Amino acid sequence: VLGDDEISVGHGHNYWHLISSLEGANGPEMLYVGEGRKEEDLKPFWRCFGKERAKKITHGVMEMANGFIRSFRSHCPSIKIIYDKFHVMRHLLNALNEVRKAEFRRSGKKMKGLLCGKKFILLKRMSNLRGDARKALKGLLSVNRRIYKAHLLKEIFGQLWSYRFKGAAVRFWDIG
Repeated sequence: VLGDDEISVGHGHNYWHLISSLEGANGPEMLYVGEGRKEEDLKPFWRCFGKERAKKITHGVMEMANGFIRSFRSHCPSIKIIYDKFHVMRHLLNALNEVRKAEFRRSGKKMKGLLCGKKFILLKRMSNLRGDARKALKGLLSVNRRIYKAHLLKEIFGQLWSYRFKGAAVRFWDIG
């Protein structure tokens, strides 16, 4: 199992990518640190890592960077990609915000008043809201079905990473 992450270094768009073995003999082990965030920036790592070792990699944990995904898939033919929680949640939050904006555009004056200034409370986890913010969110969710559904999906997906047993995570996906 390999893990790939990137960090921003200094000012601007300077990135380093970090590749680690998540199942080393003594726990996680850093294998490589390189500059950049493009597919070709991983070429030095794969040269050092070797083709035979790469073929044995079964899982890769990473962000949703297309170049890195392509690179891992081309070098590790049987790899299963596991996406970073924060990037998956970012996509869910962006989708929820798009629903909020669409509902704002199509709504009447009264609904616009309810939606105005509610972005923060919609994107925040319900369990972290208190007092007036929690009450305002509940009020908004009770009068707009589309926002309610989008918010519910965000909350449900937020629970996925808290499961400690494989069976519970598998049941999460069982819609039947």
